[in-house]
Amino acid sequence: MKRFILIIMLIMAFTLAWGSGTPEAPEVEKTFTGTLTLGVWGGDRPAAFDRAGNKIDKDDMSNDLLYWRDVILPGFPYDVEIRNYAADSTTIKLDADIAGGDAPDVYWDYLGRVNKYANSKFALPINLTFEELDDYMKSSLAPVMKDGELYALPGTFWSAVMTVNKTLVESVGMGHLLPAVDNMDRSWTIEEYLSIVDAVQDRYGMGYYGYVLFASGTGGDYWSSFGWMASFGAKLYDNGKIVVGSDAGMDALNFMKFMHESGIAMPGAAGLTYQENLAAMSKNNVVAAGNSSQRAKDPIELADKSGFIDAIIMEWPKAPGVDKAPIAIGPDAGMLFNTGDDPLRQEAAMELLRYINSTKVQKLLCKVDSRFASRLSVGDIYTDDPTWIITTAIIQKNGVFDTGVGLEKYSEVRNSWPPTLQAIFAGEMSVAGAVSRFVTEGTAILEAE
Repeated sequence: MKRFILIIMLIMAFTLAWGSGTPEAPEVEKTFTGTLTLGVWGGDRPAAFDRAGNKIDKDDMSNDLLYWRDVILPGFPYDVEIRNYAADSTTIKLDADIAGGDAPDVYWDYLGRVNKYANSKFALPINLTFEELDDYMKSSLAPVMKDGELYALPGTFWSAVMTVNKTLVESVGMGHLLPAVDNMDRSWTIEEYLSIVDAVQDRYGMGYYGYVLFASGTGGDYWSSFGWMASFGAKLYDNGKIVVGSDAGMDALNFMKFMHESGIAMPGAAGLTYQENLAAMSKNNVVAAGNSSQRAKDPIELADKSGFIDAIIMEWPKAPGVDKAPIAIGPDAGMLFNTGDDPLRQEAAMELLRYINSTKVQKLLCKVDSRFASRLSVGDIYTDDPTWIITTAIIQKNGVFDTGVGLEKYSEVRNSWPPTLQAIFAGEMSVAGAVSRFVTEGTAILEAE
């Protein structure tokens, strides 16, 4: 028994001796210590507002605040170098840096330029928590998703809404079909819209229209056809594919053709520009037009200086069976360039992207620029601006329309859309023929290496 106890004691002593050797050094959490690079449109620039959102007088020469350094980035834990890209609205300088192996860690710009790089060829996939994903409008994430991978984060955006000439509508006794000014529900049907147009044309005759369709170029295209596509539940793009040839897409285009041929829409749409659309309210001869929400904020002076009219924001009217009519938008967005194999740098870059697109920053940008948020947690900003509140409610109810702005070859495909509408409005091709041509040409553009 004594021998057994002795053996046990020797084993314990050996174990203690082994365990009391030089202890392993505690693992030190490594942190990034370098400088991150953030590429932005125009580089750092004089700030037009401070961190509290107070506007800064442009004539205040004593102001030396910079937008990124002093307003957006204070409090971020790492050093950040701001690079100037796209000041000429092109990506030439960024392309040169990429070719030279010197891409920025993070790129923040209009999505129509970020889209060129927000893919597996250049970018790192963005992994968000479930809570973060749930805080974004799902439809705002769709244009930056590629085959299930998220390659950019949508920021704040401007929106294209339908404005309706309330004064003109009331003048023909149809004001009861429009909501009260303080009514948040701005939905209506195609049937209600057409009944108003009929009443206006019956009362005033030639030269009065329901809408301005235009197709001479891409400028302002988000005001022309996209809203009517949404009215019928149609899409132009889905997951990077052209899907306008769906039944809903054909219905929408046939309806636009009907409006044009019947005189509901202003004639000559194939050659009209967005300028005719923007002038619609001040000419007082069009029921509805695409525009920004601010256009309905104050009474609109008539072009002949004879008085003013009131405009009201509405959703695009819906066809039977359609529940939501998404709104076309112009979003800013940010992405992470794949700059190498340094995980600490990549983690820090992800922190930077999260920081500049945080709820706090989106709130600030919505407040000072009257923009709209992709993050639901931003909440109400303008409690005293009905146009902002109503537009926000419309967006959150209907979502946003995928205009293709997230496609890698967005500009090239976008240029093929106006000829499609021109062929339809000019009667050169059937709707089916024009759509088939667009799908064939657009798909070839998207699939080309």
